[in-house]
Amino acid sequence: MTRQITSLTRSQQDIVIEWTRKRIPYRQIADYLEVDRGVVQRYQQKIQLPNEATVDITSSVSGLDKLKGLSFEDWNQAIGLPTKPGRGPLPIYDYEMTIFNELMKVEGNHKDRHLALLAARGLGKTELATRIISYLCTKDDSLKGSEMMVITGNRQSLSNNIVKRIKNTFRNGGIYLEDSAASYVDINGVHIEGYPAAGHTEAGRGKANVSFIFLDESSWWNTNETQGILDVILGYFHKSNPYCLFTSSPSAPNDLMDQIFNEPESDTVWRRLKMDYKFGFGKIFLPSDIDRIKKVSNTFARELELRWSPVTGTFPIESVDFAFDNQMEINPTYYVMACDPGWSPARFGVTLLGIDRRNGLKKVIVSDEFSESEDNMVELIISLYKQFNVKNIWVDASDKRFIRRLKANTTDQVEYEAHIDYLKKSKILNQYNPLKNLMVVVPLLFSNESSKEMLSYARLCLEQRLVSIPQVCTTLRNALYSCQDVEGNILKGPLSHGKGSDVLDSFRMAVYGADN
Repeated sequence: MTRQITSLTRSQQDIVIEWTRKRIPYRQIADYLEVDRGVVQRYQQKIQLPNEATVDITSSVSGLDKLKGLSFEDWNQAIGLPTKPGRGPLPIYDYEMTIFNELMKVEGNHKDRHLALLAARGLGKTELATRIISYLCTKDDSLKGSEMMVITGNRQSLSNNIVKRIKNTFRNGGIYLEDSAASYVDINGVHIEGYPAAGHTEAGRGKANVSFIFLDESSWWNTNETQGILDVILGYFHKSNPYCLFTSSPSAPNDLMDQIFNEPESDTVWRRLKMDYKFGFGKIFLPSDIDRIKKVSNTFARELELRWSPVTGTFPIESVDFAFDNQMEINPTYYVMACDPGWSPARFGVTLLGIDRRNGLKKVIVSDEFSESEDNMVELIISLYKQFNVKNIWVDASDKRFIRRLKANTTDQVEYEAHIDYLKKSKILNQYNPLKNLMVVVPLLFSNESSKEMLSYARLCLEQRLVSIPQVCTTLRNALYSCQDVEGNILKGPLSHGKGSDVLDSFRMAVYGADN
């Protein structure tokens, strides 16, 4: 958060002058100086320095002009077609052009520019949305000076990832945009910024000229956030008449998309499209893809046939497959570990995770279940802790004796409960300084709410393609394929002990603990 400063020091003024001449956006200058953005703009105006509102920072980027005046299909040829692992470049399919044309259609009524798309997972709707956004920014200069909003789930990193995909579309086409923060990018005078749906509804208010709103996987948002987001979005319909693309796959009966698709045609503000996997069959989905998914998926009816069901497969097959099949180069900057001690005859789940702090990517090093003695498990965990210089080891808080055994082999205080009480009383432990900053072995309580949150966050990380898992982790793969839940509560049947419940618990603890 920037400090409320109304003037600049001499050294700050020098930085503003130098960076403005280098055509660095005033937003980046203000964020670097930790001052209000308006302060930088006013100083630029005072000494008659142009900012990016008057000088287009991307106009000098080689190749941008080649995109102007093109149709959407020709634009994609010019920038480079989308790709899929193992398939190479893919065309813009007919169903994708249907989506584009429905969004662009003008009939002179209140549904113009508003499209709700219920689509099978894996059809490429998010990739298509990033390309439509990029196309509208660069086909001409009509949207210069406007803003576009990308709204996702409950984490900023999810919307940042979509902004990153927009940047990569241009980079892969040989066009290098001005460097920007992770949460936004400026293209041809259009400011595109990502927002999480959870807890940030106010950040989306009060914008003067919004030209596009993209809402991704809206049926999976927290239900208590939905109405606030809708209020913000619908307010812009009358203010600046933006394009609005609302996408999701089904979640559960009466989710947001279910409600939209049940609105009377005369009342709804949305044009509505429903596209199951058959629209992409023989195109983005090969017959072998569908055969394989049918064999291993418990969610085929919901995820690909678009049937709402109260019992859901938790992790989308496409997301799990990507985690195991991708070739992402991830260079971890630190490591965390999570342990789910097994009570006989249960097994012992362990996950070691490497995280690149620079981009949020996560690389599983170890994730498996072990039928070993407690002594052997302590030896294994401490060995990994020392080998990888592990920052934190998350352990199910119910096994206090095992937590003490691990702490005895680290720099932690063994009598941790008394130590935690001291940290609370002395106010060292607070919302800005959590336990993971104060100890290595961190007890993690499996309450009903925390269990749901860990499960939801693990799913979101997989959906946003932030996780890479080695092929040898077969027990974890089977657990991710088999896991089912009802409103966030995992069903025990498909994941009985010995079938992946313990390794899945350690995996979601590690992913959640790394970022929270």
